[in-house]
Amino acid sequence: MFAAHFTEIVHAVRDIPDERFLYQAIQLAAAQALGRKYDFKKGIPVIVEGGIHFGTNIEQTRRLVQLFPAAKLIHAVRDPVIAFASAMNYQLRSGHATVYNLCYQLYSLFQAVPAYEQWIERTYVVRLEDLHTRSLETLQLICGCLDIGWSDTLLISTFGGKKWWNTLTSEVLSGFTTRTISKTYDELLTQFDKLRFRIMLRSKYDSWGYPINDETETLEKPIEDLLELPFAFEKEYARDELTLKANNKIIRKLLRKQMSIQIPYERKVHVLSHEMLVSI
Repeated sequence: MFAAHFTEIVHAVRDIPDERFLYQAIQLAAAQALGRKYDFKKGIPVIVEGGIHFGTNIEQTRRLVQLFPAAKLIHAVRDPVIAFASAMNYQLRSGHATVYNLCYQLYSLFQAVPAYEQWIERTYVVRLEDLHTRSLETLQLICGCLDIGWSDTLLISTFGGKKWWNTLTSEVLSGFTTRTISKTYDELLTQFDKLRFRIMLRSKYDSWGYPINDETETLEKPIEDLLELPFAFEKEYARDELTLKANNKIIRKLLRKQMSIQIPYERKVHVLSHEMLVSI
């Protein structure tokens, strides 16, 4: 059905103008294949595109904005330390626990949502925790941001019109639940490990509206010195003592480099929260 609708749309024009047309044609054909109708006399429908890790790259986002100058960018974020632990948990469960993949996650942990000065007014973040604990209010904020009407179907987890049960590599869940966001991953990050990362990521916690206490006073040494102490997850990425020591050096070097990088524009993005729409 999709192929037939897409072919009909493409054949209706003499020349395909650009990627923008193809992108819109794919969206329209998918909607038609699902049996959805739209009255174009009422205006052009809003396209809401998304997915896990979609649009997290500056170049990808730049291209999207070039194709759709009026696009609004909404990024779902999670408590950074817990998000990092969740990524490690996935690597370990799926058999991808390599030091390369670990370093990639450490690098990503310190990155901001893709934003340039000219994108700030259209860039938003929404906290995953808010989506699960204050679903209605948070989704209504998103609808208001996108200027689309409310529908109770937004409270039902679906994909292509079918009930969504999560990916094959994740726990079987559907809809809004605190089960996912309540995980602490203490086996990968001790409380001391989490404390060290939160101090390193203080600006991100502040920018995204996550509460963080002034815990630096509880440390007897500067955070740079405390990096020498191993993290709980390191033993999961090494098969022997020699590999553990080698990984330790790589991890410390990467963390020190990331700590020295200033993240531009992060504090200017809008946070869609249930309290209010605030610009930090």
